[in-house]
Amino acid sequence: MPASIAAIVILSSASRLRDSLRVLLKSTRPLIPIEAAEGLEAALPRLRGTAPALVLIDAALPGGAAWAALEQIRQIYPQHRCVILAQTAADQAQGRAAGVPVVGLDGLTAVGLLAAGRLAAESGDTV
Repeated sequence: MPASIAAIVILSSASRLRDSLRVLLKSTRPLIPIEAAEGLEAALPRLRGTAPALVLIDAALPGGAAWAALEQIRQIYPQHRCVILAQTAADQAQGRAAGVPVVGLDGLTAVGLLAAGRLAAESGDTV
């Protein structure tokens, strides 16, 4: 993950996934603040004072909330980078169609997650 990332926000329901991601990321990037939010409204204040941030969005948020959050972050905070955390092939396809790096959660590794973060930052994709 590039040094230019000032913070990481995990947008996901409270779960072992979210907790595990925090631990994984903290072990590899101990100096970067890592926060979690269950929904966009909780995430927005965390994104407001940070530039640029890496936002990991769990595609499994209920009711299509992941995709709505992605679009709103794209509009409000174009300097932030997003990565979709996908559990299904449909989620992976939808993330790619939106032009966002996608990480499949099946077999997730720290290397894969950090590579997606680098891809989001290096590609210039702002979401």
